Amino acid sequence: MKKGFFLKGKIPITVAILSLGLVNMTHGIILIVLSDLNKTYPEVGDTWVQFLYTVTLLGMVVGMISAEFFARKFRLKAIFLTCMAVFVFSGLIPLFLESYMALLICRVFLGVSSGMVYPLSMTLIYDLFVSTKERDTIVGWNGCVASIGRIVTYSIAGLIITSNYRNVFFIHIIGLVPFLLVLFFIPGDTGSRHYSSESDRSETGKKQILGKTVIAWIAVSFLYMLFELCFSSNMSVLMNSTSFGDSQLAAFTLSVMTAGYFSCNLFYGKIASVTRKSTVAIGAVISAVGMVGVAFAPNPILVFISAFVNGFGEGVAVQGCVSKVLSSADVSTRSRAISVNSAMGNLGMGISPFVVRGLSVIFTGTVRGRYVVCAIVLLLLGMVLLISQFSAHEMNGRNIQEGKDAASCNR
Repeated sequence: MKKGFFLKGKIPITVAILSLGLVNMTHGIILIVLSDLNKTYPEVGDTWVQFLYTVTLLGMVVGMISAEFFARKFRLKAIFLTCMAVFVFSGLIPLFLESYMALLICRVFLGVSSGMVYPLSMTLIYDLFVSTKERDTIVGWNGCVASIGRIVTYSIAGLIITSNYRNVFFIHIIGLVPFLLVLFFIPGDTGSRHYSSESDRSETGKKQILGKTVIAWIAVSFLYMLFELCFSSNMSVLMNSTSFGDSQLAAFTLSVMTAGYFSCNLFYGKIASVTRKSTVAIGAVISAVGMVGVAFAPNPILVFISAFVNGFGEGVAVQGCVSKVLSSADVSTRSRAISVNSAMGNLGMGISPFVVRGLSVIFTGTVRGRYVVCAIVLLLLGMVLLISQFSAHEMNGRNIQEGKDAASCNR
């Protein structure tokens, strides 16, 4: 069988679904102009300027949690088109308004619209493709599209902010691409019966709830994103507080980080088959290595290398969590599982600046200190996951051996 055969007859709709990933990584462009926003809004302070990014993630939490509700009421195509329209308008309005509160409100709508799209598109991927290998491959491609969106937007943003930093908001016009692809290639009734009111009930009529394994992986996703966001959210401040460069160099660094993320997602199917149960743990450890590199980098070159390493680790950990959650959930709860997982991940990122800043004050209180704190936490998370999975493997092996011994005694 030729590679790519599983896409036969599904190419147009797959392209349309994957294009939705373009909007999931455009929120971060505001990170490269945080220092400029600090100068524009000195009265609100550094933390609340960072909140302009994290409030978008909190808006995504609302969108992700409400996605299943709206999917039961409306066609998925209508939801996708509406969300893309809201995304474009709320992203472009800050070009013309200078009020901090107006910018904050627009960022909320930006988050809600893109947040609602993500879990529904991921569920459609799992509906369209049956085998684990096919799903892991498409999930990886979905991450690649998001990475391409981030690299392109960061690169363009680095060029257009030279005259006016507010030009960065023009990037959100990219939402027209998935809008048009969805309009022409996703059938109007796609997924319309998947979200029936009875779809989340078992054969006994009882409402299905998320299992312990699913909840555990959602908790891991929350903790990981809580401390991983530190890398990108503090890059602009780090560059401007050292002799490394300015916001343009911060934009390039985040593009390098995204290149690492892209590299991982391009081969995620193979990576997952090799790392197996340790995928998320290995991703957390790799991310920690990238954090350490930035914390002690003596020059921009090491920052770039660390950015690539951290991005690669993020790709392994994030896609690993998504795969773990979806594979552990029942078909009836799959949509709810990915929505809650995505929401908790974004909630972690939403409160990250406050938590990380609070913890770093205990140690050094510097920007580099924030990277050290997050590196330690991510390393501990990875080690705990590796130990717990090794223990579970040992216990399973022991149970199998005991079963064989018991069978031998009965002969």
